[in-house]
Amino acid sequence: MLKTETFAKLFFLVSCTGLLMYVVLAFYTFHTAYTAISQVQKFRDRIQNFPSTDVTFSEDRFRNDLKYILFWPTVNLTHNFLESGQGVFINYNCSYFNCYVTTNKYLLNGDYRNFEAIVFNASVFNTWEEQNLPQRRLTKQKYIFYSAEPCDSSPMCNLCAENYFNWTWTYKLSSDIPRPFIEVRDTNNVVVAPKQKVKWLTDVLDINDIAQDKEENNNHTKLAVACIIDKCVTKSNRTEYAKRLQIILKRKQLVLDIYGCSFLKCPGGSCINDIKNKYYFYLAYEESFAMDYVTSEVIRAYDIGAIPLVAGGANYHKFLPVGSYINARNKSIENLVDLIQVIIKHPAIYNSFHKWRKHYVIRETRQFEGICDLCKSLNDDVKFKTRSSLKNFRSWWYSGSLYEKCKIDPDPSERPQQILNVSDLSLYYNLLHPDNGLDENE
Repeated sequence: MLKTETFAKLFFLVSCTGLLMYVVLAFYTFHTAYTAISQVQKFRDRIQNFPSTDVTFSEDRFRNDLKYILFWPTVNLTHNFLESGQGVFINYNCSYFNCYVTTNKYLLNGDYRNFEAIVFNASVFNTWEEQNLPQRRLTKQKYIFYSAEPCDSSPMCNLCAENYFNWTWTYKLSSDIPRPFIEVRDTNNVVVAPKQKVKWLTDVLDINDIAQDKEENNNHTKLAVACIIDKCVTKSNRTEYAKRLQIILKRKQLVLDIYGCSFLKCPGGSCINDIKNKYYFYLAYEESFAMDYVTSEVIRAYDIGAIPLVAGGANYHKFLPVGSYINARNKSIENLVDLIQVIIKHPAIYNSFHKWRKHYVIRETRQFEGICDLCKSLNDDVKFKTRSSLKNFRSWWYSGSLYEKCKIDPDPSERPQQILNVSDLSLYYNLLHPDNGLDENE
């Protein structure tokens, strides 16, 4: 009798707990749907209140079939930077709004396999540990590799990276979803660069324009070069290069002022405002020489009215207007100083480096640049249903000499992450690869 009563109490407790969990899940699902609908309705109301607009809004943007995107959470990585919901797509005026982002992997009936896409930040793979990754996946899901950091900061040597991702979302121009840090727009507000193929305007300023600007723009009180160093320790030799350039310039009675770290302090606390129009050139030396890695460092030069001396691993023709910069990496320091001296002495030449300002605007991209393209791709039935995987992901991401270092399996004390050998792969292969025996609807 006692056992029966205990069993009945236990059954009642389990039933109540299950009912409570069902109610909570139902409420959360309803709240999510209601929030999504409310956000779209607010945007519809906002459009109707516009006095006039030149933008044509298609009802396709308000499709009700939500595409769910999970930003994969880990213990060592917080995702508070992105608010859950559809807000980011509405605020960015995306071509599709029917996408919903979240970091809650239990949102859809407690099963992350119900998401159309899962985005993995590169830092998730600092160590390729099974417990930090999905245990199961569907072939219809898109696994997306995301990184705003250069490849040498987020190495991907692990063999399990091959065939693991479906799409890429990075600063590389060859990414499925490019995420550049800067953009160039023309006078019609059309994005011109960066792109794999860019067509820049030519002969946009005649000699009469240069002559008119000659006295106005050539301030003889300007100093030669400025440089701001935010990060005192970088992978590139930016600080050492700036010091060497400073020494060579000094021999020519020219000045290079270095701000930040243990060097000069900005008088008003804001270097950009304090040094505006005070220098001919700005040393825009990237912290990484990774291919296509061009940050807002170069925008500092343009913002202070200087000519950028760019130094990085990118093909700058794809990023910046022709004739608006000098590629310092292609020249010895001595030759660079000679060129600086010539340009300073010839105002017409100096002014010609600023002719792009009448035709282009160069600015930083938005924090979540590319997220509109992600939503658009999920709405592209052909692209979404096409099965794809990145077979040579490691060589694409961690290219050149860095990939060679991966292949030779460096000393364990020096390797950036654990590299699995062939026998280890058998433990992961079926788990991590979507096209190996998993049922289409599993």
